[in-house]
Amino acid sequence: HGDSTSSSELEHGRGLKKEIAIFLGDCLECHFRSRSDSFNKSDTVIKDFCTRLKINESGASEIQKMFKGIEILVMFEAPMYPEVKTTRTMYNAQSKFPGHTSVLPPGSSWLATENMPNIGGDRSIIHTLRLLQKFSATITDTPDDIQIEPKRGSYGPTPWRAGHTQKIRGDLDELFMSDILPQWVLMCRNGIMGKAELPRENNILALFVLMRQFVNTPGSPVSFSLAFGMHAMLTSILETDKIFNGSLDVYERVFNNYFDQLESVSNVLKQEPDTEILKNKTWTQNMTMVAFLKNFGLDVFNKRALWNPLCAGTTFSILCFFGNLEAGCAMIDCQVQLRMTLHLFHALKINGIIEEGQVPILDWIHNCFKKSRGVWEGPLPRRGELVQRFWICFGLNVTDAKKMADRSKLSVQRRKVFVDTHEEDWETRRIKPIDPAAIAKCYHRIRNHDFHDVVDKYHSDDQRRRMKGTEIYSCAVRAHDILDAIDDEQQLLALNLPVCGGMMEQFVCSLGRMLNWGPILDPLDDHKRQGYVMVFAQHLLGILDFADDPLTHDFQSAPVGEWSAKFMSSFFNNLDPPNVAWFQSFERNA
Repeated sequence: HGDSTSSSELEHGRGLKKEIAIFLGDCLECHFRSRSDSFNKSDTVIKDFCTRLKINESGASEIQKMFKGIEILVMFEAPMYPEVKTTRTMYNAQSKFPGHTSVLPPGSSWLATENMPNIGGDRSIIHTLRLLQKFSATITDTPDDIQIEPKRGSYGPTPWRAGHTQKIRGDLDELFMSDILPQWVLMCRNGIMGKAELPRENNILALFVLMRQFVNTPGSPVSFSLAFGMHAMLTSILETDKIFNGSLDVYERVFNNYFDQLESVSNVLKQEPDTEILKNKTWTQNMTMVAFLKNFGLDVFNKRALWNPLCAGTTFSILCFFGNLEAGCAMIDCQVQLRMTLHLFHALKINGIIEEGQVPILDWIHNCFKKSRGVWEGPLPRRGELVQRFWICFGLNVTDAKKMADRSKLSVQRRKVFVDTHEEDWETRRIKPIDPAAIAKCYHRIRNHDFHDVVDKYHSDDQRRRMKGTEIYSCAVRAHDILDAIDDEQQLLALNLPVCGGMMEQFVCSLGRMLNWGPILDPLDDHKRQGYVMVFAQHLLGILDFADDPLTHDFQSAPVGEWSAKFMSSFFNNLDPPNVAWFQSFERNA
């Protein structure tokens, strides 16, 4: 009879099917919410549905029975602690089924455990969703200026103890409802997630953003996006149960280590007489912005809520990608300190004055920035083009950079001091910033959403044939590609870039004093750094570029090749690598 069915009838059928699906979803939501929840529509959902579809009294009675059946089903599939604890409640519910016995049926049959072991059975995501929906009433009933005080023991044995957890459902309910969710309400109302919208937060802090939406709109149904995120958090706790409490301290120490290093380098720079970096707006504004991220780790919040594996990883992500990489790339060269340090290091290496491995920290930093156009403006320069390439990377065009190189060569040959800080020259320079997306593939993927060159190395031919073109396939390939990039770029991601910038600023200032540049620079007053760059490029790099014997060639009564190499080796080899790497291992407390 399909051919005789009119289009209007088909359209009506599809509309009716959609109405029924929405109604069933509303019924589930009613039973997932607390009975006292002001947003619970249990008293009106059936009446509204019957009125909308013009269902008579007899039909409404049948729908009422179905509504009650759904309540019983929810009790079986996603039971709360009081429902499990009171076996009579469960037994009475079971007795409504024909042929019942005294044995309670297994829960979570909605999701086949054998096919979905991470979100079914004793790890039922339906159970997590119900917990979230019930908690929304607590948010509604608690004013913003009042902290939620949980009724401990309402959702499981209290206090919750790590090392005794074997499943999510039941074993983690008390921790989730009494410790984690109340603390995240506090974070989203009065903490950093409630006080600011951070750049990149939708990409990097997706779970935290979903939590903020949940807290701000408790009357809305809980989304599966939030349920999956919180379920992943509970899974991370379950999988690390035996080391959970000890790991909290490790995550917190790694986080605090970053800010301790920032404070340390700030104190060093305050003692440096020749730097003006603390007056540099790029440095000070970005330092303030990065320091703001410390609010993610305030002691006022429960450690289990902040430093469980998933939340800790999310916090590390915003600190790493937005704080350290994005702000750090602006800070690390704000006084040209990175470019001068790396160009000098490279010049000494290609002249054979410093060997590979002689200064490990600089090998490490050089490796991380060797592809940055902001530092090199192309491939690494060779001898004979060191000065010209430095000026190109500083912003001069090729013609002007060539003129500066020619003047440098002449100065080296005639052993003549050349310093020109003419204001017009410096006002028209163009400094190309360091783009974090150019040095970190993982950051490029996250910020630019550019996956055009991703290659699937993760699926078999059969999996690829069946899944290619689907959203879940693309998501899986992209996620694994980002993880591979993070793994490949660990050396860069572990570096504390603002600290590196501070250390190199101290090196640059100290190098000028050691090479006796003071008499040249002191008369320049407000143009000291410009004058420093000029002396550095035209004379120090110039000697390494053009001198017959760059090791012993004198400038200001100093053999600059020899002395700069020795000072560079001494300065950076006296730095302890853990002082410039924020992401490092700490011993776990027992």
